[in-house]
Amino acid sequence: MRVVDSIYQALIEAGVPEAEVPRVERLVSTFVLGFAISEVNGRFSGASNEVRARRGDEDAAAHRRLAGHLRVDDWDAEFAADLADLMRIIRPV
Repeated sequence: MRVVDSIYQALIEAGVPEAEVPRVERLVSTFVLGFAISEVNGRFSGASNEVRARRGDEDAAAHRRLAGHLRVDDWDAEFAADLADLMRIIRPV
């Protein structure tokens, strides 16, 4: 409860309307937990990068179309971009 309360307080201080704070906290927590679980399960490893790159060769139309974009070369930059996207979602609230 203390962790969630700290997030609530940070969101209030950031200007998120009080009625939106619980929903936005769930969004932030889900993002963080999802990223942490993905990290533990090896989603951001070089091996998983190779698996994603090979998916462009399979019989999956969207994967073929996106084949040149499936490989991630800079996980830190991707995390920063994801966090920036999340902040853009939160700020207008």
